[in-house]
Amino acid sequence: MKFRIGAMLLVMLGMSQFAFAANERQFQWPGKIRAAVSLSYDDALNSHLDQVIPALDKYRLKGSFYLTLSNPSVATRMSEWRAAAQRGHELGNHTLFHQCSAALPGREWVQPKNDLDRTSADQLKDQILLANTMLHAIDGKRERTFTVPCGDQQAGGVNYVEMLKSDFVAIKARAGSGVTADMMALDPFGRIPLSTS
Repeated sequence: MKFRIGAMLLVMLGMSQFAFAANERQFQWPGKIRAAVSLSYDDALNSHLDQVIPALDKYRLKGSFYLTLSNPSVATRMSEWRAAAQRGHELGNHTLFHQCSAALPGREWVQPKNDLDRTSADQLKDQILLANTMLHAIDGKRERTFTVPCGDQQAGGVNYVEMLKSDFVAIKARAGSGVTADMMALDPFGRIPLSTS
């Protein structure tokens, strides 16, 4: 797992409204807001609690922290994660064990016990839903977002992300540019938006 400051910087840019050509609907930001930025951090690292959250708090910004629930910082610093959630930071699901496919190039670091190719989609779904229960015990929230570890959407050869859509309000399922040019085309389940022109 790599430490990434701002694992994903989702910038939704543009004017105060976007036209949706297919049916003339328009998206409008509330008030006079012209754009939004979403800061997210993966893996439940100690540095998130030590550096990132204090920096965000200092500037009254909020972040989304996708916790890998087996990371020792969740157990040893649970009160700090709980306090961060009480201050408005989002705690999202990043699985129990951060499983990824070992078959892809550059994945020598994936341990056999965490190899998605050896895990069934049903097993992974059960683990992810258990992670939701654990997160609820930390922050008391029922609605949850999910970030797919390594961008790998297959477990045992089956797309497990499709199986989870009714359990999450949004899923970050693929890496990309992070820019959403047309909010009306934004897919909360991570698929590439369809062209609206």
